Amino acid sequence: MTHWLLIKGKAGLGNRLLSTLCGIAFGRMAGRRIVVDWRDDAYAAPGVNAFHRLFQSPVVEESWPFDPTVASVAPAIWRSHLDWTVSRMIGTFDPHRFKDPTVYRTYCCDLSTLRQAEDVLVYWSYLPKFRRIRRHFAGELAAAKRLPDHALIRSLMDRYVALQPHIAAEIDAFAAARFCGPMIGVHVRQSDRSTPLARLRKDVATLLARAPSATIFLATDNLAIQRQFEQSYPNVVVTDKWLPAPGEAVHYNRADADPERSAIEALKDIYLLSRCDYLVYPRGSTFSYLARCLGGFADGNVIDVERHAPIVLAKRAIHSWI
Repeated sequence: MTHWLLIKGKAGLGNRLLSTLCGIAFGRMAGRRIVVDWRDDAYAAPGVNAFHRLFQSPVVEESWPFDPTVASVAPAIWRSHLDWTVSRMIGTFDPHRFKDPTVYRTYCCDLSTLRQAEDVLVYWSYLPKFRRIRRHFAGELAAAKRLPDHALIRSLMDRYVALQPHIAAEIDAFAAARFCGPMIGVHVRQSDRSTPLARLRKDVATLLARAPSATIFLATDNLAIQRQFEQSYPNVVVTDKWLPAPGEAVHYNRADADPERSAIEALKDIYLLSRCDYLVYPRGSTFSYLARCLGGFADGNVIDVERHAPIVLAKRAIHSWI
């Protein structure tokens, strides 16, 4: 009998991709066939699985194999709801727990063991749970067991998830045309989250003192920030993309007429940040943390602007243990 792991997606690209990588690693160790379900309308048209529009994977099934009546499901709350989104599940069964960091445990299979009898296990977490699944790493993932998280994430991406070729080609073309000489990647989140700008500018100045001729590649979700950088620094490169109204997130934005295109533009920013020689980023943003992981930067070439932020450090510690 076939055993499955169904990985659900929620929130922004950084969150869902990091959590999907964690789910894939768990599914591989459990010997299960893997399905990724990003049909929550955040990054594709209604009913379209955005994962397959954006990525290809040698270990993820491309079709939806589940009969809605399948009864052997864990957690049992997903029984008869396998095609529902995470937001719909929480809104129906736990409407007051959307901001509860432990709510994922209600909707995620048991990560403490690989031996589970149910035909379908459902995996979802808002942030990846590598600390909880590392104990299972063996076989094809044995060498990754002791890697730090950023190196582990890069290894999992290299092994299991690749961009669709047309998206990779867009990134290659942009880098070939616009990247010249030393590049400082800078990510400024200034919508539903805010990057500490004073700290970030000091860190950019530190890197510019080391590489005065460097060009800044700026990834931001705020047009006002983009204009500030273009006025403040002589060499700034940005991608052309749709941006939301100030203070609004890009994903799940009703004003966005083409969410799939917005997802592609976001991936371009992530991968272009990863190709820079230096990176200034807020660790609290999974978007730029993913770029940090993919880039394999030397320690001296990457600066986390939130490295001393107590709230960010506390949240990081809490999410790693719950």
